[in-house]
Formats: sequence, structure tokens, C-alpha cells
Amino acid sequence: MTIHFVLSHPAVSENIGFACRAINTMGFGSLRLVNPTDYLSRQAKKTAYGSHDILENAVVYSSLADALSDIDFSIATTAKKRLGRHDYHSPGKVSNLLQEKGTTINNVAIVFGSERDGLAKEEINLCDIISTIPLAAPHPSLNLAQSVLIYAWELSKISVSGKVNPPKEAVEEGVQRALKEKALKVLKDLDVPRQPSLYNRLKDRLMTADAEDTKLMLALARFIEHRLKSR
Repeated sequence: MTIHFVLSHPAVSENIGFACRAINTMGFGSLRLVNPTDYLSRQAKKTAYGSHDILENAVVYSSLADALSDIDFSIATTAKKRLGRHDYHSPGKVSNLLQEKGTTINNVAIVFGSERDGLAKEEINLCDIISTIPLAAPHPSLNLAQSVLIYAWELSKISVSGKVNPPKEAVEEGVQRALKEKALKVLKDLDVPRQPSLYNRLKDRLMTADAEDTKLMLALARFIEHRLKSR
């Protein structure tokens, strides 16, 4: 499992540098940037002390959709809770959830929004689940780099536990992504009305299933699709 940290529209170069240090300190190495400010500025390099390789190797994208194009499982981070979604997972719950996914996912993205406005609703809807950091006091909110550090620390426990690093031959590529795509296709074939509340709730439930249930639901979705085609 490879975990990619994605910063969408970061506006403060120092924060990008600090995020690199947070990622590096916790044992990760992949940074993706969506329409960033000058991430190779002197200020960014200064705050990325000891982590220049992550900063200089960051991959830049023009849209979040492009940054997530090869991702099996994506987590949107937000402090907003008025988005018509029911499930908001803490960083610790996200870590546990990824462990339960086992070999059904290979590439994971943890997505952060800009310092001022966070992720736009459209960006959040591109992601599979939503996570938020429980705060004792809502104001002032956490700095972008601080948020990255909290998630990096929680997710580092996955690697330490050794539970999500199976032998290469044991990896079942794309199972989680296949389930999401197949389930949406079956709903379309069944002419289920595309109501945002229904589809968002379904996606929340599908993406939080453990590895065994994910495989079971994929098999069921394939069976339903086959039956529909044979009629």
C-alpha cells in the first residue's frame, strides 16, 4: 500500500515545506500538488529542511480529478460538516479502516484543501470517504502542515504494524475500485434514480467495508450485472 499526500491549491509556500517535513518524519515519501503556489521557492525549501527530496519530487496536477486518476481509495479531510454526508471519520478511524482493507487497495490518497477555504464541495465529492480531526475548540483551526502531521502520524502506525504490507504476489489489484465502479453501473442498469443523498450514502458504506466484505459485494455486483445482461 502506497499512501500519497495531496495538497489542493496550497497558497503558502512555507506550509508546503513544513508538510514535506511532516511526511518525511513519519516515513512517507509521496507528495502531490494541485495548482500550488511556488512550491520550489526559497521559503518552501527552508521549511522543508531535511526533506528536499520530497519537495523536489512532488508531482503537480492541474485538477484534483487528475491527481486521483490512479488512486484506489481517497480520503478528503475537512472541518466542514454540512455536506449532505453522514460519515466523518477521525484520523485514527481512517488508519484502522485502511488496515481492514488489506490487499484490496494499493494506492491511497489523503487530500487536504487550501489554507483559507479547505476543499471545495466538488473536490470532496471526488473522494471516497470524509475525515475530520476532532477539536476541543473549533477556533482557531489547525494549520495545513499541522493537519498533515496528525494524519501522517496516525497513518504511520499502519506501516509499523506490518498488517498492510503483504507479499507482492498476494496483492489483489483494484478490488476496491472495481467494486465502486461496478456498483454504480449496476444502479444505472437498474434505473435507480441518481439522488445525491442515496449515492453518497451508498459510497460511504461501500468504501468502509473490510477486505472480506468488499470481495463479497464485488462478487454480488458482478452476479447482478451478469443476470441483467442475460435478460
